[in-house]
Amino acid sequence: MKELDKFISYLTGKFDNHEQIEKEEKNGNIVHPKSKHSAYVFNDKIENLPNDFKDYFIIEEGYYEMREMKQDIYHIFKLSKNENENLILESYEISNLDDNELKNYNNINIKFEDLKESHKFTPMEYIFKDNAFEGISISNLPDETTLEIKQRVEKDALMVSEVLRKDGKITFGLEEPIMYKRIK
Repeated sequence: MKELDKFISYLTGKFDNHEQIEKEEKNGNIVHPKSKHSAYVFNDKIENLPNDFKDYFIIEEGYYEMREMKQDIYHIFKLSKNENENLILESYEISNLDDNELKNYNNINIKFEDLKESHKFTPMEYIFKDNAFEGISISNLPDETTLEIKQRVEKDALMVSEVLRKDGKITFGLEEPIMYKRIK
């Protein structure tokens, strides 16, 4: 299996962190949100996709719940290989479409020419080591804030850490990753 196809098979599907939450509840110290993560390839929903297009467009859905806070997050990414043959995940957006409108992506007609690279996140480069793909992305945001995302993508598990820092101090997120296990 080619590396790109292997990564797609690891990344796509439905995942949650119920095992992590059960452990934290048992220990009396819940620090992570209850989370669900889904990722789907949606090249087949894109009109005018070039015949020789070898990359993948992915919709990622994230659902988070912590105490009274509930949040749904949707993102589009393109997975490709760079000139060094390393896997690159880049953020994309659809012209005239808010990310929250992706909730109903099965009903959306997307034209290839409407997909634009977004600069929300610095592209993440993955390397394959110890039977998993690992990547890190550090994005510089306004007001001396950085967003650091670390991922480890295994065959049936995802480990994701997202941390916002302002002036070097964590203002949101945890360095200890959310531990997702495949449920579908």
